[in-house]
Amino acid sequence: MKSIILTLMATLLMVGCGREIIPDEELSNKDRMNKLQISDPLVWNSLVDQSIKIDTSGLGLKGANGTMKIFEYPGDGKYYYTIFEDLYPSQGDYDFNDLMLESRLFLEPRKNEISGRLNATMFHRGGTLKTQISLAFYSNNGKKGYEIIPNEQIRINDVDLTGQEPYAMDVPKAGANFDINFILSKGEVPIDNIWVSWFIQVESGGEVREIHTAGFPLYKVNKFEIPQRDYLTQNNLPWGLEIMAERFYVPLEKTLFLDAFPEFKVWAESGGDENTEWFKNPDLKYIN
Repeated sequence: MKSIILTLMATLLMVGCGREIIPDEELSNKDRMNKLQISDPLVWNSLVDQSIKIDTSGLGLKGANGTMKIFEYPGDGKYYYTIFEDLYPSQGDYDFNDLMLESRLFLEPRKNEISGRLNATMFHRGGTLKTQISLAFYSNNGKKGYEIIPNEQIRINDVDLTGQEPYAMDVPKAGANFDINFILSKGEVPIDNIWVSWFIQVESGGEVREIHTAGFPLYKVNKFEIPQRDYLTQNNLPWGLEIMAERFYVPLEKTLFLDAFPEFKVWAESGGDENTEWFKNPDLKYIN
């Protein structure tokens, strides 16, 4: 009897050990991503300074030719890259290439208003679900606090926004470049510190669902502090990311982000302290 018990215990121990050492290549993309130990969800917001300070006094902003000076963001030859997984609330394949936008923001501060132009390219489109791209205009308190700038203070492409719905447009073809011109006017919500954020609206199963970048909530939430958990999994994984870089590499379809960017894991688990330029060092055999 004693030998039988010992044999059973040894068998169970071997089975248990076998479960613990399943090679990563035998796990699904979702399971591999969920092995990440993300203690601070704000790591996802550390890739971009999500606040732009603007002087709308109208003083001291004129250029050499007497016109108002136009400021480019993020500057230094960089772009904003906004990338999404589109299967929310399900977790997808974590290649983050279902929809990828590349954009630059041009702001002209005026007295009591901001004139802006968002120049964007549909950088990559790997997803097939019916989708619209949308914009959220936020006032920021210089820290973690955000407030939606209401439509009454927004004019886009020479049209005043009305009602409560955000600006939205159909997804352009991959590679298409386009401009969105807007004016933010001084009003109830301050415009001296702003952020302009892409999000997507995806139609699936007869429903339309918003998907925002990490830390940001549903559009209808007027005032909040990041990180909000609307678009973070239980393990702090996001459905969307914002990245600031001179260039971003597109992972091959169904390629796990962890494979495409070998330094990503250490960066994410360190809270952003290590491998801060992980996106510059992809494994090229996994890149489109």
